[in-house]
Amino acid sequence: MAKFFISEQGTAFDPRTPKEVREILDRAINARQRGEEIRLRLWYGDTETGRDWGDVYDVYGYVGRSCGTYKIPLLIKRRDSSGGSAILDHCIIRITVDKQDVYHHPKFHNEGYRIEEASDGLKQSGYNWSVFCGESNVFNCKTRKQAENEVAFHEGRRNVA
Repeated sequence: MAKFFISEQGTAFDPRTPKEVREILDRAINARQRGEEIRLRLWYGDTETGRDWGDVYDVYGYVGRSCGTYKIPLLIKRRDSSGGSAILDHCIIRITVDKQDVYHHPKFHNEGYRIEEASDGLKQSGYNWSVFCGESNVFNCKTRKQAENEVAFHEGRRNVA
């Protein structure tokens, strides 16, 4: 397997990254270089099954590139930031811009999010609502609104939790 796929714009991608994802990330990099800021929301997951990993950190921001011999895509948190975290470009299963899908893995799915009243033990700690994905408790929230925001974030109806 080749170490990197280098795009026409000079961005180094994992060779397993779908062409459509490479093109979207390169367009976002080029827009940033021209001063036209495009914020992306990324979903990472299993690219064979399309199952969402449910990540909440380093999934929303602008796209830039690293320096050096291989210029990999970076997720930049703020417009004025100069560095960021490496994007796992080959693990992207969904991308939205302004809450609109621009890339969607053909098998994209999660196990469904739901909100339930928290257990008595959690309530004693001030957490009154629990968010579940499938059978797993993934978040505990103090208010119903916080729980609703978490679900909206994971479903792509909100860009921040």
